[in-house]
Amino acid sequence: MDKETLRKIYLARRKALSPQEVSWAGFQALSRLEKLPIWDKSCYHIFLSIQKLNELHTQPIIDRLFALGRQVVIPRSNFSKLSMESCIWTRDEPLQLNAYEIHEPLGDKTVDPFSIDVIFVPLLVFDKEGYRVGYGKGFYDRFLTLCRADVLKIGLSLFDPLDQITDIHSADVSLNVAISPKEVHIFDTALAEEISESVPTQNDYH
Repeated sequence: MDKETLRKIYLARRKALSPQEVSWAGFQALSRLEKLPIWDKSCYHIFLSIQKLNELHTQPIIDRLFALGRQVVIPRSNFSKLSMESCIWTRDEPLQLNAYEIHEPLGDKTVDPFSIDVIFVPLLVFDKEGYRVGYGKGFYDRFLTLCRADVLKIGLSLFDPLDQITDIHSADVSLNVAISPKEVHIFDTALAEEISESVPTQNDYH
């Protein structure tokens, strides 16, 4: 199916999930992520969950990053330019709601996208090639082109992967990893090899 059809289907499916299911999915995602060799980096970009959209809760992952002393940056969007920047965020820094009811930092300290090592990417659903369906504005696809080629792109999904998204085009950026309710999906060959060497049992991996 094409992105627009999938967007309608999965927005409705996500809306139907209970708050408990969405919250629990965040802890499940962290549990699976902890098995990956991704926690020794310096700078992590992660989105703050939009509760009214029933997005997977990222707070457990954020808490883990703060506990490790990592630099956490969160997005601030410019809807007139359809662009975003990464703002440094500390645990005690206040947030504000923008016009779209998205929490954003008040501070003005930003980082160069080239300095980011890991990006946790929001999505509605993804396919078995690592491509994703987002909200249709292209914020992340444009932002990812500003980052290093080796930045680790991790999608967080409340649903299992599709076989194929039919209207992928040249501007779409594929994920390296996606976390689904049942398993970890690795699309990056080098990372898959690293995991196979460091983790003896791979039951959660695909």
